[in-house]
Amino acid sequence: SFEAAKSGGLVGWKEVTYSGAAEFSVSSLSRIGSQSLQISSAHGADAGWYTEIEVEPNSTYRLSGWIKTQGVQNGGGGKGALLNVHNLQQFKTQAVAGDSGWTEVETNLETGSATKVGINCLFGGWGQSTGTAWFDDLRLEKVSGEENLPINRAVEVVTAHYAHRGPTN
Repeated sequence: SFEAAKSGGLVGWKEVTYSGAAEFSVSSLSRIGSQSLQISSAHGADAGWYTEIEVEPNSTYRLSGWIKTQGVQNGGGGKGALLNVHNLQQFKTQAVAGDSGWTEVETNLETGSATKVGINCLFGGWGQSTGTAWFDDLRLEKVSGEENLPINRAVEVVTAHYAHRGPTN
């Protein structure tokens, strides 16, 4: 939780700079609660707030959160502000850039054999960005049951259900 602050940061989260220079802070600007994570860079950075979370292997999870940006510009391949799974790089949310109010982002991920995943509140991402981004209300939730069906299979299940039951008025 971003509400559990310690001197210079948050319990369970660490600041990571992959390239460039970034400023990290716990901000009172928040979507919910009283705090959010903030990353700023005047000259360009690829950086993130990072935490590790235990997961069940061979499972599907949904990573979601809210991102707000101010003056985020991408240069040198930067994407903006996003969430990604550090040890499973193919799983990332869409990036938010420019001047944006609180924007919800999400992605589903398959854990494979992993028992832990590294979650990044990422600024820049595979290149550098400038500006400021805030991250709040992050969730990693296991997806279970029929929620986990591919969309075409889910349509088949619903269609079969109504074929046997019929519509209700």
